[in-house]
Amino acid sequence: MDIKVFKKLIRSMEENILSLQEVGSKCSYLNEKIYWDNLIWQELYRKYLLESALKNMNRAEVLVESNNREEKIFTLEELGKYNGKNGMPAYVAVNGIVYDMNLQPAWGGASHFGLSAGKDLTNEFNSCHTQQNFLNNLERVGILQ
Repeated sequence: MDIKVFKKLIRSMEENILSLQEVGSKCSYLNEKIYWDNLIWQELYRKYLLESALKNMNRAEVLVESNNREEKIFTLEELGKYNGKNGMPAYVAVNGIVYDMNLQPAWGGASHFGLSAGKDLTNEFNSCHTQQNFLNNLERVGILQ
């Protein structure tokens, strides 16, 4: 299903929920209130499911887009610009691959145990990390020339 269709359905559900709330607020008997509250909760749950599906579609679209784009080639000089300062992202190169470190908690402030972003840290990484499985969890943004 198209993302636009999902968004249209979600907006329609939001309108339905508002209508149900309006009708339910006019009920005077407890049984009626319970009935309308149940309808509202069912609609909220369906809306939640659609929103979750939409998020997954967006993630899949981003993955496809990132897999289809050509990898950026960085020089050491260009990599140096991505030091996490002045609004720039924090990138590091390891074994010829450039990774985005922005979402890594250990890289808060664009540094990690005295190492700074914007550099080739192959030697430092290999001397500390024996397993490279860690690198598989990072977003790859390009290759180092």
